[in-house]
Amino acid sequence: MALGFSIALTLAILALVAVPSVRLGKRLGTPAAERNASPEQQAERKRRRTARRRAELAALTTWERVLFYAYYAVSIPAMPAGVLLTIFGRGTTRTAGVALLVIAALLTAVPVGPILGGRIRRRKRASAAQ
Repeated sequence: MALGFSIALTLAILALVAVPSVRLGKRLGTPAAERNASPEQQAERKRRRTARRRAELAALTTWERVLFYAYYAVSIPAMPAGVLLTIFGRGTTRTAGVALLVIAALLTAVPVGPILGGRIRRRKRASAAQ
């Protein structure tokens, strides 16, 4: 019973920290011109952003796309899993949790989007030069 309570408490604390952090991050990351824009302007920006992302994803090769999805499939759950293993693990499990936290920190420190975007731009320049 105590383990279930501590897991619930940990998840509640994570939610209390994560939700305001995400909202504040979105607010600080959005320029004032976009926050104060009319709904039509916001919809137009959203359409352009969606079209640009779709075109960038289509420009990736199959292996780059696999790398992109695998990177996010591993990096998103790695941090919470590492925290839970470190808090509730014993012995080797705790060590695995710490190792998972280190891997998650490395994954979050290396942005994959700009790397793949650079590959796309170089490929376009090389094909335009020929």
